[in-house]
Amino acid sequence: MSTVRLRTRQSGAAYVLAIILMVCFAAIAVGLAAFTNVNAQTSKNVADIHRARLAAESGISFAIRHIRLLALPHATDLDNVIPKIAQELGERLDSTGNLAGGSVTHDGTTVYVPAITTDDGAFEICVVQQADQTLSLEVQGLSNDARRTVAVDLELKDGHPNSALNYGIASRGPISVSGSGKVLGRNELAEASIISSSNAAVAVSVVGDAVVEGDISSVGTETSVVISGSPTIAGSEDLEAIAEHVHFAVDPPIFPEVDTSIFLPLATTVIDSQKDVSPPHTTFENIIIKAGTNPTFASDVTINGVVYIEAPNIVNFSGKVTLNGVVATEPSSDPIEACKISFQAQVDAHGVEALPDLPQYAGVKDLDGTFIVAPGFDVSFAGHFAGVNGTIAADKLTFGGQAEGMVKGSVIGLADYPTSVGGYVEVVIDRSGEEHPGAGFLTPKSLDVAPRTFREKLP
Repeated sequence: MSTVRLRTRQSGAAYVLAIILMVCFAAIAVGLAAFTNVNAQTSKNVADIHRARLAAESGISFAIRHIRLLALPHATDLDNVIPKIAQELGERLDSTGNLAGGSVTHDGTTVYVPAITTDDGAFEICVVQQADQTLSLEVQGLSNDARRTVAVDLELKDGHPNSALNYGIASRGPISVSGSGKVLGRNELAEASIISSSNAAVAVSVVGDAVVEGDISSVGTETSVVISGSPTIAGSEDLEAIAEHVHFAVDPPIFPEVDTSIFLPLATTVIDSQKDVSPPHTTFENIIIKAGTNPTFASDVTINGVVYIEAPNIVNFSGKVTLNGVVATEPSSDPIEACKISFQAQVDAHGVEALPDLPQYAGVKDLDGTFIVAPGFDVSFAGHFAGVNGTIAADKLTFGGQAEGMVKGSVIGLADYPTSVGGYVEVVIDRSGEEHPGAGFLTPKSLDVAPRTFREKLP
């Protein structure tokens, strides 16, 4: 009996020990599982934080690129900069796939850009105006629940570095150089570079025996540049060499704002339907051509000072004209067919510096650097023009016939109309010694990153 009882106690002890060991092993297993889960979650959190920071850094590079390309109106200051940024940034981003149907908004002190997804997660952009009116570009990267924010300060600057005035010919519409037309650089080939921001199927065409001494650039991604015949581009007729000087999908040039109101007070001599401008060898001073006059100036006409043309108007110079000063037009919403300036023969154009030191020209002589600034108008040249001491700008521009001459400045197509150089035209661009964009042109303001301000904002 005692032997049996001894075995029973030993069996019970072994059972209890086994239970204890199982509980211990289970606890260890649970602990190990918990530890493994914590490690896995920690690793995931670290990975999310890393991805969030990568998204933030990617986002701030994206934001800086677009911020630097913004052309803010010349009148932008720290009191109205936030809505201006929102408007310009919205025009760049709202219609793109980046925002997936979202839009840029602002609340008066902050510009908000909806989340943009990336391979690393997503990022959100804000431009914040601080209490001291300084501007901060802040980008928050997101990856699951992780958030990381990086920031830089922004500076509002006068003048935009990527101006259309840096080109020989810049047009919002298509550009064609045909026949024996030539666009030449006076001092270097680059002065004759041309750029079109048109979305037309053919943004630029250079055909026949045409010559473009500078590079050719197109902004549109779905447009083409047509080169046919035997043209010379960037000094070469070889197609492979030419291809290196043709650029697609470039950043759009920043066209200057146009303000012709500064010319109006200086135009004191009225030309209307009662004024006869047909006699030859007539001299006019500081004239304003009233709307609907549609005058034709005869040959050997001299105009000194300002020519201000109201809209609508069709103004013809049928013979030789000598212009010592500047031509400006009233901005127009009338059909361009009713707003034209036509130079049909020789034009001897001189800048305001050619005017004598007389009281009636005192204000005019300050308006240098511009020959024609004609928003809303179609301007055409069909004859010889001597050295034009200033920029030529109009909604539509045509150089045809046997027109030739030097433009000390740039040729600017202000609207999405064709700019054409054809026939036996030779336009020589001289951009040396330019100190400002010219009277009537206001250079947009820009934003840039303040040096040494990159930082990571703590959560």
